[in-house]
Amino acid sequence: MILVGDRTPRSPAGFAVGTTKTEESERTIRVRQELLERLDLSGRYAFMNEDREPVKGDSFRTNQWLLAMERTGLPPHRQPRIHDLRQTHASWQLDVGISLPAIQKRLGHGDVMTTLRVLGRVS
Repeated sequence: MILVGDRTPRSPAGFAVGTTKTEESERTIRVRQELLERLDLSGRYAFMNEDREPVKGDSFRTNQWLLAMERTGLPPHRQPRIHDLRQTHASWQLDVGISLPAIQKRLGHGDVMTTLRVLGRVS
C-alpha cells in the first residue's frame, strides 16, 4: 500500500507502508495534501519508537497500541481494537457520501459484499 498526496514539488511521491493480505488488495491511498502537510512527515513515518525508527507492524499492537489503551482507563471490553479504526474510517466515508465501490476500492476488498458487512458492523 502506498500513501500519496497531490503531486506537487512540495509533496513526497509517496510512502510505502507495507504489504497487503492478497495481491488483489494492493492499492494506492490518496491522502489530502493538507493532511500530509499537517503531519509534516518530511519523508519519515508517523509512528516512531524511542530510537526514532519506524514502528514495525508486528510490534505496534504490543508495544504501542495496548499500552495506549491501558492508559485510557477504559475497561478492556470498551477499548477499541486497531481494526476498529479502519471500520470507523469506512463508515465516515459512507457518511460523507462516498460511494460503496469507492469505499470498497479504498479498503482493498475484492467484493462489495465484504465492504457492506464491515459497514454493517459499525452502524
